[in-house]
Amino acid sequence: MKPQEIITKLAVHFNERGDQISLDCLRFQLSRGITMVEEINKFKPRSFERSPLRIIDKNGCEKEVPNKVILYGAGVYGFLIKQLIETVYKSEVVAFIDSNKTGNYYNKPIITIHEYKRKEDYADVPLVVSVANPQKIEYSLREAGVDDYFHSELTTAFWTYVKFTEAKRLLDVSGKPQYFSLKELNHSDEEVFVDCGTYDGQNIKDFILWAGEKGYKKIFAFEPDPICFDASKQNLCDVKKLYIKKAAITDKIGKGMLMIQNLSKDNPGASSVLNEIHGTHETELTTLDSEFADETVSFIKMDIEGAELSALKGGEEIIRRCKPKLAICVYHELEDLWQIPNYIWSINPNYKFYLRHYSDSWCETVLYAVNI
Repeated sequence: MKPQEIITKLAVHFNERGDQISLDCLRFQLSRGITMVEEINKFKPRSFERSPLRIIDKNGCEKEVPNKVILYGAGVYGFLIKQLIETVYKSEVVAFIDSNKTGNYYNKPIITIHEYKRKEDYADVPLVVSVANPQKIEYSLREAGVDDYFHSELTTAFWTYVKFTEAKRLLDVSGKPQYFSLKELNHSDEEVFVDCGTYDGQNIKDFILWAGEKGYKKIFAFEPDPICFDASKQNLCDVKKLYIKKAAITDKIGKGMLMIQNLSKDNPGASSVLNEIHGTHETELTTLDSEFADETVSFIKMDIEGAELSALKGGEEIIRRCKPKLAICVYHELEDLWQIPNYIWSINPNYKFYLRHYSDSWCETVLYAVNI
């Protein structure tokens, strides 16, 4: 099925049940960035009391915004960084690098990574990665032999300033935590919860609150990032019936290399991804099907930096047999909006879907799937 056909099917699915929130979330994610661009165009030099942008080197150290930069990523995020650099910091964006575009982007030339390496004019101009999810860009840079570059990070001051009118309207206001706010999530005292991407363990604490007096049977947690794994163990040391494993949930069993993106001291390991070429930390790979062949799973949550579809494929038999409730992040990759529900439907066409949004930006959109 083509992407547009799946999107149409989803829209009809939401519309038939009168689920306007899910329909609006779908439309918002498909057009994400438009509202933000409109707001950024209103920037004024004195709009910010604190710096809205951080430039970070590979060691996680913050640097001053250079007088001139080249941005890698001619998309919405790159446009935001350009506007900040030029409007707030009065620096110059010389050019963009983008492997999928040519010509000009907002009156700046788009060059290739090879042109950047060859041209003497660019020799002393810092390269700043300007995409929301930098991992794929970093692969390209390293494969091209470019090791000297910086990250860009939008700060709290930026997110506070930008009025995401649509995102704020969609923001879940139930008062319940992310992954557990949907009223259609019925639970019993036999709940077996699987947390893929545990991070610091907070979602497990939220699950226990959601389970309430009925309690739960077991909790299983998976976290490949060593820093986050240790933090989870410490934060969850008093949780009973918890089994936590340092492993990445995917569609393979074995060993893999983890590339850890510690973009700030306050957010360690938040963007850790599997990468066999550039990974620096070996981690165990496992699948839901292999871990739970003899277990009845009732609830699966996933926030694993764009690897959700692979993890679902590695849990096909569990999903088919147990028909668990699913809470899956679908904002890391735009294609997740149609590929993930389409795959889940292919396993069990009786799943009903809901979309809910939990941030002031395009991040933290969750697809719920409930078997009817």
